[in-house]
Amino acid sequence: MGRKNIILIIWESFTAKALNDVEGKQIIPRFKELIKEGIYFDNIYASGDRSEKGIIALLSGYPAQPTASIITFPGKTTKLSTLPLQFKKDKYFTSFYYGGEMEFANIKSYLYHCGFDKLTGIEAFEKKDQNSKWGAHDDVVLKRMLSDTKSLKEPFFNTLFTLSSHEPFEIPEKPLLSPDTRERMFLNSLHYTDASIGTFIDEAKKQPWWDNTLIIITADHGHAMPGNDIATHQPQEFKIPMLWLGGALAKKDTIITQLGSQTDLASTLLSQFDKSSDGFRFSRDLLSPCKNPFAYYAFNNGFGLMNDSCKVVYDNVSNQPVYKEGSVDNQSINKGRAYLQVSFQDYLNK
Repeated sequence: MGRKNIILIIWESFTAKALNDVEGKQIIPRFKELIKEGIYFDNIYASGDRSEKGIIALLSGYPAQPTASIITFPGKTTKLSTLPLQFKKDKYFTSFYYGGEMEFANIKSYLYHCGFDKLTGIEAFEKKDQNSKWGAHDDVVLKRMLSDTKSLKEPFFNTLFTLSSHEPFEIPEKPLLSPDTRERMFLNSLHYTDASIGTFIDEAKKQPWWDNTLIIITADHGHAMPGNDIATHQPQEFKIPMLWLGGALAKKDTIITQLGSQTDLASTLLSQFDKSSDGFRFSRDLLSPCKNPFAYYAFNNGFGLMNDSCKVVYDNVSNQPVYKEGSVDNQSINKGRAYLQVSFQDYLNK
């Protein structure tokens, strides 16, 4: 792709289940329209179940741990490779946007390690725009990034993390569904962010940098809702969308069905820019053929493993599977346990 701009939008709790209609209404109609304009990866799973784990999985291609989070140990995160640092080698300007407090879960320390040239958090927004429990709502932050980008020298790598679809699911507009249950409130918040991102894309298309820009929209993690109010750690709770679009794409209206993980974004992106992914050992290129594709995720305290023939969720406390789908055998379980052991040993060695 050469020196193309990159905008990564990390959508809070963006579950793939939101693609389904609810009560006869589309929850994310703009995103579903945008799928036709880009390359959609429809078989991707989050690495973990918390925001800080998802951010590291995306920016460092590093898997989540079941009983720990590497982000709480700056001495370990400084040893991680990161996408922003890779692109800064080619003189990219890098920035990170979030409408809330970046200090939560020690994320700010990790972002400093990523080498972002500019961090824009809650302190950058006027009090009147801090109209959410967590800070500034998504439409405000997206507008800020759009405004800032108009004056940026290309190439740039912008990352934006949304917050409006985080509990308590407040939105600054009329809800799509009657907000009388937590599930409907959650879906309303996704609908609002969908509209905000759709408006951002509409405006981005008018900018001189659009034709030279790749935009990636994906999630920090999935969600138990809709369908469950309490996490059961089943695969559908970890399945997330990932869409690539923008003027820089040569292909459009394309579906990639290969099974993959959130951690695979790093290698896939670097490969498209003819960059080495040697520092991302747990990431693989989703656009290259793979004989035995799989996806792994971790939760407290267990893991899920999916391959082309089965899905299994394993509880480390009871030392047994708690969910099976397809042809689950000991080999599949042992592969998941081996991945857990290798990734956890790598975490300990950092």
